Amino acid sequence: MTSVSIGAYIPIIYLTSSFNIYQYAFFNGIVWTLGLIASIVWFVMGYETGKGISIEEIEG
Repeated sequence: MTSVSIGAYIPIIYLTSSFNIYQYAFFNGIVWTLGLIASIVWFVMGYETGKGISIEEIEG
C-alpha cells in the first residue's frame, strides 16, 4: 500500500498545481476524510490494535 501512496504523490502534485486555495482545501478535506475512514476500519477490524488478544495468539 505504501508504494501506491508514494507512486501517486507526483501525479497528485501535478494535477493539483492548478487548483485555487478553495479547491485545494476541498481536495485535502477529501483526502483526510478517506484517511479517517481507513483508520476507523483498521481500528475496528485490524489485528494490530490489540483488542485484548496477545501477540502470541495473533502470530499463532
